[in-house]
Amino acid sequence: MVLDNKSFAQKTLVVYGICYIFYGASFMGETLGLEDAGSKFQGKKSGPVGWSAAQWAGIGAIVCGLDCLFVAFKTGEQTALRTILVNVFGCFMRVGVFAAQGSKAWGGETVHNEFLQGGAITTVFTMVGLYNLNGNMKAVKNVIKVPSMSDLTHAGLLVQFTLFFFYIMQFIWTDFPGANYNCKGPCRAEAGLYGMMAWTVTMWAQVTLQILAIMQTASNAEKMEFAKMRALTVLVQLWQMHTPGEKAVSIPAKDTENKAAMAIAFLSCAVAGFSDKLKGNAKPAKSATRAKRK
Repeated sequence: MVLDNKSFAQKTLVVYGICYIFYGASFMGETLGLEDAGSKFQGKKSGPVGWSAAQWAGIGAIVCGLDCLFVAFKTGEQTALRTILVNVFGCFMRVGVFAAQGSKAWGGETVHNEFLQGGAITTVFTMVGLYNLNGNMKAVKNVIKVPSMSDLTHAGLLVQFTLFFFYIMQFIWTDFPGANYNCKGPCRAEAGLYGMMAWTVTMWAQVTLQILAIMQTASNAEKMEFAKMRALTVLVQLWQMHTPGEKAVSIPAKDTENKAAMAIAFLSCAVAGFSDKLKGNAKPAKSATRAKRK
């Protein structure tokens, strides 16, 4: 079978990946012909900005799932263990959101069945992830440094990490919906918006940290493949920015600013993904995936 030669960490990531993609589709809801995310998770149809938050949570979850599957099938054990660590961090964030929002059965925000199901899955993912971390995770060198122009793969991934990290800090430390969207009155008045925003933050924080996991342990060839995949996911982000629903609620100046940032993210991923074709960058070493690098 396809998973017979995979480690426990890699098999764990396959399960993680499938689950993230399922929940990502659920967050995207009506865009994919499914139930509205607000109705499904909060018991009330999303408002226009809450719909946007759910779309971004869904895209983020799907990217998390693709990351997990990429690492499981395309990289070695050390990258798998680093990715498990990133997932544990993301799961702890989600456990915090579950605890803060609570079940509607207890006066909270989340539909009771979704609270129980999602909370149970997240708890199990956390415990299995922690078990995986008993493996032989090796020390790595610092990768957050000014890159050499001879290493365009590293430089391109670092640019995407920096851009996404900047956005995560805005999500956490500023009123991001109020600064970027035209709400009908105060954004806090839109029911469910900030609750949905919390899920968005947990997904994109994980997406951001996964870049470091790849930079720390993957081979150059694997980094290039990862960058190409991430370039495609950035195109999906740009697609979301051009949807009628997103354009209807975005502040035009901020919309232009955010599209410019994503364009830079796309270009950085393209540079990293095709760095072997660009002048001054050595061709990548053959991927160590099939050798199951330890």
